Amino acid sequence: MDSSNLVKPCSGCLKTYSLNFFDGKKTCNACRLSNKNRQVTSCTNRKRQIEEEEHEKIKTNYHICIEDLPEIIVENIIKYKENTHPDSSDTFEVSCFIDITEFQDESKVIADNIAEVISETDEYNWIYNTKTENKKGVTYYYLCSQNNELSKKPRKNPDITKQRDRESMDRYNCKGRIKILIDETEHIAYIVIKHHILHNLPPDVSVPETIKQFIKDNVDLFPQIIYSQLVTSGMDINIRQKQIHYWWPVYMIKQYKQHENSFILAQDWLNEFNYSTLFIMDSSVHAIAFLTGFEKLLKEQNIIISECDNTNDQKYELYALIVEVNGTGFPLAYLFLEINGESDKDFAQISAAQMTWPEIKIQLCKWHIQRAVETKLKDYRAITRTNYDEYQANRKFTFIDKQFIPIVSANKKTKIRFCPEEYRPFIWNLMNQHLHLHPLIPNSTGQFLDANQIYEHAVQKMYSYCKENSLVWVWSYMWNEWYREGHWEL
Repeated sequence: MDSSNLVKPCSGCLKTYSLNFFDGKKTCNACRLSNKNRQVTSCTNRKRQIEEEEHEKIKTNYHICIEDLPEIIVENIIKYKENTHPDSSDTFEVSCFIDITEFQDESKVIADNIAEVISETDEYNWIYNTKTENKKGVTYYYLCSQNNELSKKPRKNPDITKQRDRESMDRYNCKGRIKILIDETEHIAYIVIKHHILHNLPPDVSVPETIKQFIKDNVDLFPQIIYSQLVTSGMDINIRQKQIHYWWPVYMIKQYKQHENSFILAQDWLNEFNYSTLFIMDSSVHAIAFLTGFEKLLKEQNIIISECDNTNDQKYELYALIVEVNGTGFPLAYLFLEINGESDKDFAQISAAQMTWPEIKIQLCKWHIQRAVETKLKDYRAITRTNYDEYQANRKFTFIDKQFIPIVSANKKTKIRFCPEEYRPFIWNLMNQHLHLHPLIPNSTGQFLDANQIYEHAVQKMYSYCKENSLVWVWSYMWNEWYREGHWEL
């Protein structure tokens, strides 16, 4: 029988539809979709309400110091064990508010410190799991190490010499979880500790002090070598290689890291070794510039500015003024600079250097020039504006056509082919030739050209190639960034 001819009323909207609109349910497809959307909205609103309630609690509740946290946890554990039957399904739960005004670290570090205090008190191992962010702050979640959710299928190491029969960890459906909301605006941490079962504590497989001392004494060795030597000496088989890898950088870092703040650490180190600082900037952008002492010994005039990208994990970079003598680089001065989005590394900085040292000649690194040019030639993004001045270009060189100009599309979504792939190698090769032109080097015909002749020759070559191949956007970029006065000299 054709079901499309059968109808029935919807128990939700009470309207009558064909059976095809029900999928075997009592309500029609439209009602079920509407109900689902209401449930999602209700769930979202409830979640937002809970977050706002927690935020209000933070503002109004009594706040403790982190030193008082262990006492509160111990008191609640004792009460729970005294008042709860072993077969009871009652959940162990502790919540409180901690004043974190004195903490100067990032929110994750604060949360880790709080979780460590909890672990030292209740003697369970808590493992960081995930985090969520909203306008109230950042919430970090830690799971009990014996939670079933963290269990993994055991795997044998394919290398027989590395196979070790360790004791398996007891697992429980404890749903143990720590929730730590860090509100840096109110300087408060809201903590919730939950355990459906206060089960047996995990076995103590912490690294003994004797092994820590061995790692400390042999910190110049690689961790895997240290681990191999410990295994040979009869170390407890339940101690894992990861634990050795954990403690090795701890002792390695202690050799040179005396403070968590890189900026303060750099200042202390400079003071300790009596370095002469040019300036210390402690504002929105942190920076320290200091001399090495070589400038008193060297008379070399060629200075190189070099940079170490990602000097550390705190967004600091190290710049150096270096002179080259007989192929060897000697550092004259260093700049330890914070890269936080409020400083740049473009031509504005080059202009600043030229204003500071008006007699110097600045020359950019060829590798960085090539990377910048090749990256730009591959650009497919829509161009919304151009600052190419065809009149200025024509005044400088009359062979530049004032009608050869880029046109910005009114449709911002329109994408252009900035430079088709087949032209890119030649453009860079041509520019690379121009980088090597010099009045002391003869050209292909044996002629020696002066600086102005070289400049005009290079501009004409690049312009002609772009004009012949209708590469108007490439020409505007080349002129603005590399070939116009003020940039060509670099």
